[in-house]
Amino acid sequence: SGVIVPSRREKELLMQYCGAGPERIRVVPCGVNLQLFQPREPAGLEKPDGAAGGGRVILYVGRIEPVKGLELLIQAAGELRDQVDFQLLIIGGNSYSSPAVEAYQRLAAQLGIASRITFLGLVEHQELPRYYSAAAVTALPSYYESFGMIALESLACGTPVVSTAVGDLKLIIRQDQTGRVIEGRSPRQMAAAIESFLSRAEKPVEACRRSVLGYGWPEIAAALLAACRELVN
Repeated sequence: SGVIVPSRREKELLMQYCGAGPERIRVVPCGVNLQLFQPREPAGLEKPDGAAGGGRVILYVGRIEPVKGLELLIQAAGELRDQVDFQLLIIGGNSYSSPAVEAYQRLAAQLGIASRITFLGLVEHQELPRYYSAAAVTALPSYYESFGMIALESLACGTPVVSTAVGDLKLIIRQDQTGRVIEGRSPRQMAAAIESFLSRAEKPVEACRRSVLGYGWPEIAAALLAACRELVN
C-alpha cells in the first residue's frame, strides 16, 4: 500500500508530519486538458466581458478565501498604480464569499485602484481559456497549493504565471521565461515580477504552451496507472 501525491512538496509534508516512509509515496502531478486549454485569438488583445477600465490584463482564477492570498495580489496592484496601465480581473467566488470580496474591494479603494479591479464571480470552466488568452499574465498569490492547477491551465493557453513558491511551481515555471516564482510575500516583489511581463511587447505564448505539453491527461493517467501498479506490487 502507499500514497500518491501531486507534488514533491506534498511528499515532504507527509514524511515530516505523518512519518510516512519515502518508499510508500509516489509523486504524480496533476494534468491539464490540452484540447480545451490552448491559446485563443487574439491572445492578449481581447477585452473580456465585464472588465472595467483599460490596460493590459492581470488575471486571478481561484477560490476567494484567505489561503489564496488575494490581499498580496491587490497590494501588488497598488504598487503598480502609477507605473503601468492595467486591469485586474478576479474570477471565482460565490454567495458565501461576498464578505471577503467586500473586504478586498475596501482594500483596493484604500490603495486607489478600485476602478481597475473587476470581480467577475464564477466563470464556466469551458470559458476560462478565453480569459487566460486575453491576459498578459496570470497571478497565483497563494499561501498554499497542493500542486497549482491554475498555472498549468494558464501556461497551456500561452500566458505566463507569476506565483508564490507553492506546490511544484518551481519545477513547472521557467524563471523569467514562462513566468516567475517569488520567495516570500512582498507586494513590491510580486509587482516587479508582474510588471516585467506586462511591459513585454509580446507574450511568450509558444514557450508557455510548450512547457506544459508533457502534462496532458493521457500522459498523467499513464503515470498514475504505473504508480498504482508499482505500489500494489
